[in-house]
Amino acid sequence: MRKVELNMNQKYRYELIKQLSDTNGNRLAVALKLNCSVRTVTRWIERYRAEGKAAFIHKNTHHPPATTFSPLLKEVVIQYFLTEVSDANLTHFSELVQIKFKVKIHPETLRLWLLERNIFPNSAHRVTRHRVLKALKAKQASVSKKEAKALENQIKQLAYPDVHPRRPRCAYFGELLQMDASMHRWFGDRYAFLHIAVDDATSTIVGAYFDLEETLNGYFHVMNHVLFNYGIPAKILTDRRTIFEYKKASPKYEDTLTQFAYACQRLGTELQTSSVPQAKGRVERMFRTLQSRLIVELRLHGITTLEEANRFLPGFILLFNQQFALRFDSNKSVFEAQPSQEEINLILVRNALRSVDRGQCVRFNNHHYRMLDRNGSPAFFTPRTELRIIQTFDGRLLAANDDQLFALEEVPQHVLHSPVFDPPVVKKPHKPWIPSMDHPYKRASYLAYLEKKMHASDPTPRRADVYSF
Repeated sequence: MRKVELNMNQKYRYELIKQLSDTNGNRLAVALKLNCSVRTVTRWIERYRAEGKAAFIHKNTHHPPATTFSPLLKEVVIQYFLTEVSDANLTHFSELVQIKFKVKIHPETLRLWLLERNIFPNSAHRVTRHRVLKALKAKQASVSKKEAKALENQIKQLAYPDVHPRRPRCAYFGELLQMDASMHRWFGDRYAFLHIAVDDATSTIVGAYFDLEETLNGYFHVMNHVLFNYGIPAKILTDRRTIFEYKKASPKYEDTLTQFAYACQRLGTELQTSSVPQAKGRVERMFRTLQSRLIVELRLHGITTLEEANRFLPGFILLFNQQFALRFDSNKSVFEAQPSQEEINLILVRNALRSVDRGQCVRFNNHHYRMLDRNGSPAFFTPRTELRIIQTFDGRLLAANDDQLFALEEVPQHVLHSPVFDPPVVKKPHKPWIPSMDHPYKRASYLAYLEKKMHASDPTPRRADVYSF
């Protein structure tokens, strides 16, 4: 016969009913002690005489609740996590389970299921990790060497340093953008770099772009998204990569001009750099979220190339911001007016100084180019004349000489048409596109800014003073 075990309340009720049944005592007094009616006491007496001590155990004891998920579903969900979405956080995992299995399971329930198997998602809280670490270390001392080695691997995976100190958010949308790039296996087996810009006040991703390396091209594409979709930000905070800032060994120069810094100077946007990752904690924390969600979404959509990933990003970022970005009042936006795409092409440019050779050409990116004036006629210079080569964001090439601009035309290694062996070709007159002279990229303004960066430490001018075309 199975032993019947009662809890404290059940045991108290059992003793009162047993004594009442044996002595046929006062049922009203027992009803007052049990806080029930006399009729209920009578029913307890009848059940006790029929079933004995087992009558006081609840009938659902040792039976799973009606709302309990089946063990088969539990096993399938855990295997789905281990094999396909192990890098997803719990909330995202719950959403994916609802899409795949058509059943809604709370993230806390999923967390408990995983904890039963000693499985921890990337988003496990620090307190949980420390508690489990303490339990694993205590267990490690009482098991065999083989089991202790397996536990040691789990301990190494769970241990991590305490980072990410907090600071208040900015008050206005566009007041501060945090910008960085993350190297990761975002799609496929090859590493790629995701460049993003995050608004500090609302955690809105305002620009994103994939590239094979952390490059000026990647950050220029991010800035293109910011300028075209939102406008000109007040300040940008980045790390101290040479794309943004670098210092020469010579004490003569405090800091040196960079292409990105010059673009920010023309916009009137303040550029601040820091070598401490915690200083730009918003963008660092955003990468942790994206490395959990974006990788899974890219894999589920079958994306394996850089071009496909960049086409997928805008739609993903739109839905991501709708779900996670903080709402803001449009009156609290300090983004300045959005420039046109043509103006952006003249802002996000690459600058290089080249000398005219004796063949009246300049060499740029292993190609030779000749200069054309506004009428499409060749322009000639004294050999060794220094020109400033401008590559616009959309890929056009210009040359600046003091206050004059010239278009560049590539000189092919072989002529495309032979006047002797090919029929004559009538060439239509072509006037190259050259911006007007009031644009901000005249060679003189560039050299003036370079001189100021070399010999002075003036603060960055306000945007309204410099942003003119």
